[in-house]
Amino acid sequence: MRKLQADIIYTNSGEPLNNGILVVDEASERIKEVAPEGSYVEGVEKKEGVFCPAFINAHCHLELSHLKGHIPEATGLVDFVRPIAKLRQEFTEEQIQTAIKAADEEMFQNGIIAVGDISNVSNSFAQKKRSNIHYHTFVECLGLSPQRALPEVERAKEVLQDWASEQHISLVPHAPYSVSKELFMGLQEVNTKLGQPILSIHNQESQAEQQLFESGTGDFVDFYKTLGIELSDIFQATGRPSIYSTIAQLSDPNTRLLLVHNTFTTKEDLVWANAQLSDLWWCFCPRANWYIERNLPDFKHFIAESSDRLVLGTDSLASNHSLSIWEEMSLIFKKTKEITFDELLGWATINGARFLNIDQDYGTLEAGKKAAIVWLDTTRAKFEKALQAKNIEKFSPELL
Repeated sequence: MRKLQADIIYTNSGEPLNNGILVVDEASERIKEVAPEGSYVEGVEKKEGVFCPAFINAHCHLELSHLKGHIPEATGLVDFVRPIAKLRQEFTEEQIQTAIKAADEEMFQNGIIAVGDISNVSNSFAQKKRSNIHYHTFVECLGLSPQRALPEVERAKEVLQDWASEQHISLVPHAPYSVSKELFMGLQEVNTKLGQPILSIHNQESQAEQQLFESGTGDFVDFYKTLGIELSDIFQATGRPSIYSTIAQLSDPNTRLLLVHNTFTTKEDLVWANAQLSDLWWCFCPRANWYIERNLPDFKHFIAESSDRLVLGTDSLASNHSLSIWEEMSLIFKKTKEITFDELLGWATINGARFLNIDQDYGTLEAGKKAAIVWLDTTRAKFEKALQAKNIEKFSPELL
């Protein structure tokens, strides 16, 4: 048995524990006991600082890791998306695999133990299968033309065959502006056969997306023209934000749906959407939002309405400088006066574990759970001072 003690332990199953001890069964790598100070005298490893559960990255694009630094910041979403297809062709498979491996290892070193990862192709699967991280793979599909729906579903099913476990994979739509009603329905049918109700979709990430749905105008119209697609032939504006169309297309009201980014989601959108679905989740990737749009979601509305269904992601290294949930937390904590550290930690840990259906193993520090423990090497005084100042970016998480 290994006995680990810290100044503060955030277990996520009660109040923070001062000078508590985590007793870990090294054979099973699970927590045997969470004990108060003084329960053990001999063999205790005292680590100055803070323990908390390992982090869950609910939204990542591991396969884009080789694009780090190749797309300028603050271009807006349309100009961010525009060069990706061309850039993908400019790297060798060796370069791509090297970047994927490095990014996977970076996440683990940053305290991330599980990831909801977007995959358009299967070239990240080999690394994910041998990784120390638990992955749920979302095979992403695109196609605004109804004629592309069936071929795209078949292509995605071929990608699916390369994955190791049907329990941890879903076919998902990319975004409201890139997926037809027919494709959306086809993906749901496949997931139903898999017994996999988890869906993920990018939501209200840019003003251009809002303009397209509300008035049929904006940068996406010109973007599709450059692809030889006349949007008026296959898309009709609804007069409402895109989220209304997304939820209207769900054939199963019990679907677990993750809406990702939500940069321009209003309180009205939020309240309406929550009333429609009982298993609706919201994911923030604030550093990517800042990288692309120089905008952040209005977190206070989400805190008031959906705090137990909020999770965090990093997006990709094409849109971020690092893959660190702690750095995402640091930005939100600094920018949002309404949030407490305890609440934010829940977004980064137990909420993500519940969304991915892995909370039997991860998300809290409790007896029977896996010993996925993050250590912040600091002093109690420095940590408490940082919480008061709402500035935690100086600390570096480390998985024990």
